[in-house]
Amino acid sequence: MVRGARLVGRLGAVSGFGATVRLLADPGLELTVLAERLDTPDEAPLLLGRWVSTGRDPASGQPRFVWRDVVPLPPENGVRTARARLYTAAGDLGLPGGLLLGYADLPLGSSGGAGHVVLLEGAEDAARGEESLWVRQSDSRILDVGGAP
Repeated sequence: MVRGARLVGRLGAVSGFGATVRLLADPGLELTVLAERLDTPDEAPLLLGRWVSTGRDPASGQPRFVWRDVVPLPPENGVRTARARLYTAAGDLGLPGGLLLGYADLPLGSSGGAGHVVLLEGAEDAARGEESLWVRQSDSRILDVGGAP
C-alpha cells in the first residue's frame, strides 16, 4: 500500500470479501531496508538487510523495528549513531524499491547478534487508529465504455 512515494503498509491476505493491510507498526511486518546517511550524502545508499516490526514504541508511538546487523556499521571517532533516511530495497516480492519509510538514528557497531532496536521517525501511517479500510468495487460493465453490458 503506497501513499505518494511513502510506504504506508503492505497488502496481506485477500479474499472476495476484503483484504488485510499490514501497517508499518504492525508486529511481524518484514522489510528489506536501504539507508541514506545524512552525514555522508555523496555515498551510495547502504543495504541494511531485513527489519522486523515489533509494534509501536510505548513512549513515542513510533514504529519500532529490530535490525539484525549482519554487516554492522563501524563506529566512527566515538560516535555511536548515524542519522539516516530509510527506503525500501528492491527484492521484496510485490514491493518496489525506493519508497520512503522515514528517518532513524542508526546504531553504529555490532549488536553482538542480539539485533538493534530502531525507532522509525516520520513514518506515514494514514490508517492509524482505523479498524477497517473500505474499498468500493466498481461494476466491471461500467468500465467497458465501448462494449455491451
